[in-house]
Amino acid sequence: MDAIIIARVSTEDQKSGPAQIRRLREYCDRKAFRIIAEHDFDESAYKTQRAEFDAILKCIEAGKGKIAVCFDKVDRLSRNNFDIRVARLYERAVRGELELHFASDGQIINASISAVEKFQFGMSLGLAKYYSDAISDNVKRAFEHKRAKGEITGPPPFGYMSLHTDRDKRLRKDVIPDPERASYVFDMFKAYASGEASFQSIADQMAQKGVTTLKGRPLWRSVIQGVLANPFYYGVAVSKKYGVKYPHRYEPLIPEPLWRRVQAQMKKRSNNATHATRKQDFLLRPLFAPCPRCGCAITAQIKKGKHIYYGCSDGRGVCKRVYVNETVLTDKLQSMIGRLKFSEGDIDVIQEALSRVHIDRAIYHQERLARLQQEQASAHAKSHRLLELYLDEKISSELYEDKNALIEAQKTMLKTEIAMHSDADRGYINLVKTALNVMREAAGIFERSNMVEKRALIRIVFENLTLDGKTFQLSLRSPFDLLIKAERSDLLRGEVDLRTPDWTSISNHFAKVAETLPEGSELKAILDTCPKLFAPVDQGVTSPRKAA
Repeated sequence: MDAIIIARVSTEDQKSGPAQIRRLREYCDRKAFRIIAEHDFDESAYKTQRAEFDAILKCIEAGKGKIAVCFDKVDRLSRNNFDIRVARLYERAVRGELELHFASDGQIINASISAVEKFQFGMSLGLAKYYSDAISDNVKRAFEHKRAKGEITGPPPFGYMSLHTDRDKRLRKDVIPDPERASYVFDMFKAYASGEASFQSIADQMAQKGVTTLKGRPLWRSVIQGVLANPFYYGVAVSKKYGVKYPHRYEPLIPEPLWRRVQAQMKKRSNNATHATRKQDFLLRPLFAPCPRCGCAITAQIKKGKHIYYGCSDGRGVCKRVYVNETVLTDKLQSMIGRLKFSEGDIDVIQEALSRVHIDRAIYHQERLARLQQEQASAHAKSHRLLELYLDEKISSELYEDKNALIEAQKTMLKTEIAMHSDADRGYINLVKTALNVMREAAGIFERSNMVEKRALIRIVFENLTLDGKTFQLSLRSPFDLLIKAERSDLLRGEVDLRTPDWTSISNHFAKVAETLPEGSELKAILDTCPKLFAPVDQGVTSPRKAA
């Protein structure tokens, strides 16, 4: 049998990839498998977005003939038992289209898998998720402990440096003022508090003096702004991730009154900002990614009282100030939106084809649901028989408790998975219909709607909006990229593989954008028809549809 081996680590720092490859090669030799592909990559198996693994999965599903997909352990496949990718591979394995091999765990998922092996596989996935959750909890507790002691939980800011142990430089021993840079922090605050200096003028002064960060990078205007806004310098640390402020135990570089004078000066200048840059709302400004050349924000301004232009803010002084008229950009957007449109007749036929061929059954695994329900009934029967044996005093209380705990664990896992798969077929069809309705109405909505609805439509349909000088680039968001590239005849015949998009992420994105739209919005009315797939389940009791 041909085999694909997959080695995965969560971060680049982990070094177990080559060891996984070696063990999997030895495993394939023992099984007499012919290795046709090897994949070794770093990517978290706990997150929703898994681009590397999705690309591998797409190749597996496109291949012909039965193959063995080999992992070192179950947690190398996923650490999230709600991951739809696991269900896709699992269902293909139990249908006999491929085999899943987990070398170190000694588990094989194929068409002849027993109920006990299914339970073991489910437990392995559950334990992998528990391990990740436990690590996350431990990290949070460690950070809470450090904050309680007044210790910093991230890298020290400009003007400070870390002292390390001789044994391991990764272990921070203490944080002290940087003897070469600490005095410049006081100079920055004093200059800005005077009201005579700006972020840019202070950045220019630092550049003339040759002051850089510890990594040798210039102090850009944005860096100066961050320094002046940071209360760490007078004794208060901020954990942005957890929204916590706490007094730290390190030596302050400035007095608190000076920091407050600087904040008052910054607020005064912010209130005096021009109407064009502060109060005017521009259609595309919140949608642009940072400048691809320097990483600064793309800003907008009005010229001659009516013309809106976009360009890089050039906060680091490395980009040429080039501006593009908003009309040029919106014309390109409107042109691309116009290409999305299917005729109403085509959409009706596509929807009929979806209902007829039930592509959704391949995605959300109705066959799996039926088997799960059978296993659930069997588990309930075992529970009743076990109770009867115990009441008839044919087994001891210790044996009853041990056996009953295993059965209850199995019932909980089955209940959770059944909840995930319930009503998935109709939900999937409604998701595709929502996407098709967006495509049908997009051109009209963009032409006649207000700025809020236009912006929401752009967020729904497009991603990666970038402006590099005068070059405007963007890409269609999933599933519109697949629908627009597919031949309409293939869609009408139901021959396009719509399993590729991550429909769970798509439904979440639709719902998130819908929340930003007011009631009565035309686009909101379309997006509200979208069901939420695979919503979080509370102990396996709530169905996805009810949770949505």
